[in-house]
Amino acid sequence: MKCEICGADPRLTIILPKRQKNGSLITLACESCAIASGLYCEKHQRPHQGFADETTACIPCIEEILKQDGEKIAGSFAVAVAGSDKASEIQVAIRIWSERLESGLSNVSLIELPGIIDLIRTGHPVRVARLVVTYSQRMHMTPDQAIKKVVEEGPDLILPPSL
Repeated sequence: MKCEICGADPRLTIILPKRQKNGSLITLACESCAIASGLYCEKHQRPHQGFADETTACIPCIEEILKQDGEKIAGSFAVAVAGSDKASEIQVAIRIWSERLESGLSNVSLIELPGIIDLIRTGHPVRVARLVVTYSQRMHMTPDQAIKKVVEEGPDLILPPSL
């Protein structure tokens, strides 16, 4: 298959989460175009995950940050939210999201089930940290910057669009 960016015929084709003008939600790329696109993680040698708003992030990078700093991020988020004008709005929205996540198992496909079960097992603080870290990686900012933005603008920044 040809690289849809440079036209090369690579040995390895990488599927990128990049919308094309023809409506396709993916772009086939050679390794050098994938790296140059910013939609491929060189460290983990894999493409980013695409999101509904067309942002992307490397899921293993998110998991590494959570493993290293997840509890600290969850604590920072809780403190920042508690002291904000939007505390009630943010806390209620996240509680509703968490309840829907836990009660929505019957609507999950078998392919998604292991990931959802892992997410539920992590506990509420780490789930919230995952929301913050995912947003920060998608927006190319630090978790602290993401927390500040959520406190200023509200929970919709980090919650999935279905809420």
